[in-house]
Amino acid sequence: MDFAFVPGASTGELLARAMLQRRPQTKLIQVKRLATLRQFINHLNTATGISRPVDNLLIASHATDEGVLLIPLFTGQRGSTKFETLENSLSNTAHSIKIPDTLIGHTPGSPPSKFFHIRGCNIGKARPLLVKLREALGDNVTVTAPIHSDRFIQTPKVGVWEYMWYEHKIVRPTVFPSQSDAVSAFEKKVFDPRFDGPAVPKAQWKTWVPTSIARTSTLYITVNLGVTVAGQTTLPTNGEFRVKQGKFDSTISFPSASQVPTTKLGQMAVLKQFLTNQSRFDPTHAFPEFKRWGYSSFADFFAGYEWKLTPNRKKLVCKGLRMEYTVFVPILDASNNLIFNFYPDPGTSQTAITTGLVETNAKFFENV
Repeated sequence: MDFAFVPGASTGELLARAMLQRRPQTKLIQVKRLATLRQFINHLNTATGISRPVDNLLIASHATDEGVLLIPLFTGQRGSTKFETLENSLSNTAHSIKIPDTLIGHTPGSPPSKFFHIRGCNIGKARPLLVKLREALGDNVTVTAPIHSDRFIQTPKVGVWEYMWYEHKIVRPTVFPSQSDAVSAFEKKVFDPRFDGPAVPKAQWKTWVPTSIARTSTLYITVNLGVTVAGQTTLPTNGEFRVKQGKFDSTISFPSASQVPTTKLGQMAVLKQFLTNQSRFDPTHAFPEFKRWGYSSFADFFAGYEWKLTPNRKKLVCKGLRMEYTVFVPILDASNNLIFNFYPDPGTSQTAITTGLVETNAKFFENV
């Protein structure tokens, strides 16, 4: 039996919970005041009524490709789970999330036979985070995580559909002046190959990038299933044109107000030196800060923001701003059919379909 845990209560997490309740050979753990990954593992290891060793563990949480999981690891944790949170877990036994060998039937010295599956958008792109998570879990499970946005739709009295979005993103320091500028940028950028063709046809971008590019908008897309499920051959899904302002803030303190630079050139030089002196920006770091934000080097990171620098007494307040424009659309196969899993409601005559999105398929999931 697999065991799953979804402590969040957002719409997406409620849908993930509904999916896991219907997933074959899976038990969703829902216990009052169970809110952290450490508590989930301890519950599985000590609760009565659970046959041990268990099979695989699953969690669902909002996540980002910058390497952020919203699910907390331990009680008292501040903020979301990041690389540094996992380092904290490894160095503090009170915060440990190590999975006991007896819980998963692991024999020391043998390779992992069980999985720790994550459902969380794009978190699989942050491979260094997954490597550190596997270490924090005890290094005896294989961690899997989506490399696309994971999506769910619930059809009343039928079941829950799971599919994924492509994420076509453009990041720049300033806003696009117009829709035509945005369309042109999407046409020119080389994105990863798609399953339904090598690239998005140029004419398609004009239908996905709305006239108003100043705000997020929904793309209504009906897709073919390629099979008949509960009398349905199509499924109304959503895509999205998302506009987001990314921020990176730092505050630099000085011994006295007179030492705070007053020119933009001097302020930028101080900020650059301040950031490069921090260990998390060191290129030899296991997961450098600039890579978390999608840049290959510190120089690209620094140039990727529009910096607003404000002296405030003995401090220099630094705000880095960038614009993120993303087109999300459903992932289809070469026949333009949706790639999906389907989890039927209990008591229906439908059969589960779990061959579309398989955790060991590198096209959809990272495995470490």
